[in-house]
Amino acid sequence: MILRNELIAPDVRLGVMQMELAPSELRSMKNQRQAVGQLIRVMTGCDDVKIEHNSAGKPLLDGMNISISHTRGFVAVIMSESKSVGVDIEYESNRVDNVASRFIREDEDSSSHAVRLITWSAKETLYKLFSEHHLGYFDARVLPFDTNAGSGILKADVLPMNLSDVNVFWQLTSDFVLTYSYL
Repeated sequence: MILRNELIAPDVRLGVMQMELAPSELRSMKNQRQAVGQLIRVMTGCDDVKIEHNSAGKPLLDGMNISISHTRGFVAVIMSESKSVGVDIEYESNRVDNVASRFIREDEDSSSHAVRLITWSAKETLYKLFSEHHLGYFDARVLPFDTNAGSGILKADVLPMNLSDVNVFWQLTSDFVLTYSYL
């Protein structure tokens, strides 16, 4: 089921799809790749979809910049002809709580499960957005934000490149967190 397929900015399209499969089939990479292909076909209106990768491993679709994410039961895609893009989707679970020290810096907020989940996803988005720079989790700092809103914009500093205030958009639902960014 397509949850989102929308132009979120000039020349930036975001799609999110929930996979309608039995729980035992949701983790299958084959099923996830098929769902990504289906979502891209819906987003582009093209039946012939061929994803390639640049030298840094970032996916390209007919010369378009594209970022892909999948997690148990969901896939997300963001694409643009002119902008660099990154997206991440993570299913709701407490697994990030167990590894928070591996991705949250001492100068970042880690006060709640929601903050940790959004921060994890935001850093994955930044990693994809700046894939050619091979960022580590501690190379970006997510500035404090309010999780009570359920969605919004958070700011991040990408320290190796001295980029401050990179916008990362986020949405938190009872099933997943979605983060995306474009430059």
